Amino acid sequence: MQVNLESDITIAKKLLYRQPLDMEERMHYGQIYPFSNEDIGCYYDYYDLKDKKALCITSSGDHIIYASQGGATEIDAFD
Repeated sequence: MQVNLESDITIAKKLLYRQPLDMEERMHYGQIYPFSNEDIGCYYDYYDLKDKKALCITSSGDHIIYASQGGATEIDAFD
């Protein structure tokens, strides 16, 4: 499957509107989750990360997402 912008947009629309993907499309694309799976955002309210560096555990990406939303400019992660 050759990837190009038009194809990417078409498949992105399929994902957004929950339309089925064919076998070839499923091999190259997957669902997009607009949120993390843990509610840890409230902990980040205690720290001012605006324009700061952050070191986060990778886990399922939750800490990276919240550090980014908190304004961290550089995020290193480890697992």
